[in-house]
Amino acid sequence: FLDSIIKRENMGSTSVYTGISIPHCDPKYVNRSQLGIITLEKPIQWGNNLIKVVLLIAITDEDLDITKDILINIYRKIEDKNFIEELWKSKTKDELISTFIDWRDDYDRK
Repeated sequence: FLDSIIKRENMGSTSVYTGISIPHCDPKYVNRSQLGIITLEKPIQWGNNLIKVVLLIAITDEDLDITKDILINIYRKIEDKNFIEELWKSKTKDELISTFIDWRDDYDRK
């Protein structure tokens, strides 16, 4: 699993200009689909970008089809610097989860 993440990162940085990195691996190494998210105390250089938040995406082959819409929504959210800033400012796990789930869920409002 870890080797697959590192191999993917070596192909090209998964950091995004908005301040988040989204490392992921080959689904064949994933036993259970999960998202892992951490906020960093201080931003770090990751590829060409300063990163404040890391979102690890682990999706099994079996779950690729049913998670497609969720992943599209996540990718839309991470394009918003304000969203990343709100995630980064989260002080508790519950606040982080709430921000992640609730942030402008209806993307069409923009």
